[in-house]
Amino acid sequence: MRPIKPFGLVPGDRIGIVAPASSFESRGLKRGINKLKWWGFDVVVPRPVFKHAKRPKDRDRRRRYKEKAELLIKMIKDPSIAAIFCAEGGYGSIALVPYLEEVDLSYHPKIFVGFSDITILLIYFFQKYRWVTFHGPTVAQELYKGMPPTTEIAIQESITKKTRLGDLYGKPLEVIKSGEASGLLVGGNLSRMISTLGTSFEIDTDDRLFFIEEYDEGHMKIDGDLNHLKLAGKFDRVKGIIFSEMNRCMHGRKNEVKKYLRRYFRDMEIPILFGLPSGHGVENITLPLGIRAKISSDPARLVLDESAVR
Repeated sequence: MRPIKPFGLVPGDRIGIVAPASSFESRGLKRGINKLKWWGFDVVVPRPVFKHAKRPKDRDRRRRYKEKAELLIKMIKDPSIAAIFCAEGGYGSIALVPYLEEVDLSYHPKIFVGFSDITILLIYFFQKYRWVTFHGPTVAQELYKGMPPTTEIAIQESITKKTRLGDLYGKPLEVIKSGEASGLLVGGNLSRMISTLGTSFEIDTDDRLFFIEEYDEGHMKIDGDLNHLKLAGKFDRVKGIIFSEMNRCMHGRKNEVKKYLRRYFRDMEIPILFGLPSGHGVENITLPLGIRAKISSDPARLVLDESAVR
């Protein structure tokens, strides 16, 4: 089954805001909403979303997860909503999946944007329905007046441009292993991808380009997670790998991270690049997941070979 692209946005379209994961700062959300409005979109924020800004008490968590799932389902089914942006990452998205499994959303593909903990839902919607999803900025954190131009242009082009996206970052990456490869682009946050293993929506990396992002984790956690992916067969047929900047990982020593990756993947004969700023960091380049892409080591870059919307 071929990936299903959502319809691209035009000025005046309605963007719904949901908060599937952790609490967030209302001030940051309002700032992000103003940015979306400045781009020309009509922003819909259901009243419960602001309630979700506060962390629930332990006894209220289950009810909160159900409420969040019902709100997300309502947004997806609402024909007047053209896209859904997430307020923030954190934790909790996986708890919504049992409620999502109770409904059929296959007739309602639309733009869905987020990263970090939202990786769970990006993968779920792609594996379940083959929807192209968007690993990109959250409203309460990365959308604001004065945001990095590359971040702003990448998200705008990803959700509006109906022609080939090309190299959205526009700067050379670093080479861990040389070579060239092409395939559908999949991936997200490392620890959250691990959470999909053994589920009905387990990430599929066969014959694909695999993007891996992580933040503020040490050597043992990263090594353990990569070994988990390896034992699960996720590197057996992968075409190529792209790592994020891996910000603050291994005490923020990026040279140590790169040295470790070169050692870990020394026996693999596939291209591996490092340093794409998508996810946690000052820059957050949107990556549409589920579209055709290619990577090369000379020049070292990721190129998106098609549009993410129709």
